[in-house]
This record gives sequence, structure tokens and C-alpha cells, in this order.
Amino acid sequence: MPMEKTSKYKILLSKDALADIREIKKYILTTFKYREYAENFSGKIKKAI
Repeated sequence: MPMEKTSKYKILLSKDALADIREIKKYILTTFKYREYAENFSGKIKKAI
């Protein structure tokens, strides 16, 4: 099975997208008081993008 050449892309998040991620993280912290989950969320969402 031949290996496919992978392309590298650079993803840039807009200021609005970054603000949305920060707001969701802040919501998790204030509502659930669970810092680890908030940190995991922001890291995982950025990685998924």
C-alpha cells in the first residue's frame, strides 16, 4: 500500500474565535469550578482545529 504524502497547513484563528474559546473556558471555570476541565477543553479544541 503506497504512503500518501501529507501536506502541512497553517491554521490561523481569528480574534473572535480565540475570544470564544476564552469565554467558554471562563464559563467552565465560573460555573463548574473545575480548572482541569477548562484547561483540557481549550487545549483539545485548539488541537482539533
